[in-house]
This record gives sequence, structure tokens and C-alpha cells, in this order.
Amino acid sequence: GEALFIRGILYFELVRLYAQPWVAGTPNTGPAVPLVLTPTRAINDESKVSRATVTQVYTQVLDDLKKAESLLPEENGVRATTFVVSAFLSRVYLQQSDYANALAAANRVIQSGKYALQSSVKAVFDQNSTAE
Repeated sequence: GEALFIRGILYFELVRLYAQPWVAGTPNTGPAVPLVLTPTRAINDESKVSRATVTQVYTQVLDDLKKAESLLPEENGVRATTFVVSAFLSRVYLQQSDYANALAAANRVIQSGKYALQSSVKAVFDQNSTAE
């Protein structure tokens, strides 16, 4: 689950950085980044992967994150949890202007009751301060 989560968020950041932005309602067939989904054991002709389309990368990101969400526990110490994955899914859906799914993913985190907003911005960045 953690490996899928990491791969999903990294491909999400790569496609945002190195490809044209996602535009809702268009084919999004422009080149993005190569999708390498199997381990590379040696550099040869098979390891030369062409760039996938923006749609293909977003599809892989969503698949990875959805699988990771189902595999990870609600509590995992300092490691990724199902709620962390839900928060990232919400970000991906927002990037795609898929507001219904973004709301559903964000609500899974909010309704868990495990997280709350800080009372001040200062408290987020200064762990030694008291909330004002």
C-alpha cells in the first residue's frame, strides 16, 4: 500500500511539473512522462519507454491511490494511512476539476474525526508556541 501511495503521488507531481495541465472535458492526449510500472533490471532496448499521455498518467495515479487507500490502515504511526491517501486523492480530483469525487475524498478525512484545523497559522509552523 505504501509503495503504491508513493508511486501515485510522485507520478502526480511529475505530470504536473513536466506535462501540459489537465483540462477538464478535453482528451488530454499530450505527452506527459514515461510510465515505468515494472522493475528495470538492466538497461536495454526494452527499458527505453516512451512518454505516456496526460490521461494515462492520471489514470495510473488514481489507480495507485485507490488501491493504496484500500490497503493502508487507519493508524500507522508516522507512515501513510488511508486518510493521507484520501487527502491526496482529493488533490488529484481537484486538479481534474472532478469536484464531486474531491468532496467525497476530503469528507472521508474530515468525517473520520481524527483531524482538526489548527486554531492559528502560527501553531502550524511553530510547535513551541501556544495557540492565540
